[in-house]
Amino acid sequence: MDGKIIATVEISKGSRNKYEINHKTKELVLDRVLNNSVKYPENYGFINNTLAKDGDPLDVLILSHEPLIPTAQVMIEPIGLLEMIDNGKEDHKIIAVIKGDSYTEIFLDSESFCHSSLISLRVTLTDFFKTYKNNKVKVGKMLNKTAALQLIKESKII
Repeated sequence: MDGKIIATVEISKGSRNKYEINHKTKELVLDRVLNNSVKYPENYGFINNTLAKDGDPLDVLILSHEPLIPTAQVMIEPIGLLEMIDNGKEDHKIIAVIKGDSYTEIFLDSESFCHSSLISLRVTLTDFFKTYKNNKVKVGKMLNKTAALQLIKESKII
C-alpha cells in the first residue's frame, strides 16, 4: 500500500472510558464507561479516510509504551488484524504500531504477529474484546499484516 496511514486516537491505553469522535461535529464524546474492571489494553481509534462494513471508520489498536492523547493524529504501520463480529456486523480491528517508535519495532515482522512469540498480546486483545461488551461480540482469528493492509485498501474512501 502506498502512502501514509494516519489514525486518530479516541481512547488512551489503560482507560475505562469509551470515547468516540462525532464525525459530524468533530467533538470527542464520552459514549460510556466500561462496566467492569476491564481497561483498554492499547490505544484505540480509527484509520482516517476509511469506511468499514459496519458504517464507521476502520477501527485500530495502536501499540505503544505510553498512552496516547485522544484526538492525536498518529502515523501508523499495520502489523495485523483481529477478526470480530459485533451485533451481527463485521467489526474487524487493525493492529498497528507507531511508525518510527523503537519500543514497538519487535512487532514489525508481519508474520511473527500471528505466531507464538506474541501469544500474550493476542490473548490480551482477544480477552478484552470478548469481555468489554459482556460477551456480546464474537472474536475470530488473528491475521497478519497482509490481511490488515488488504482490509485498509478495501475500506479507503479517498
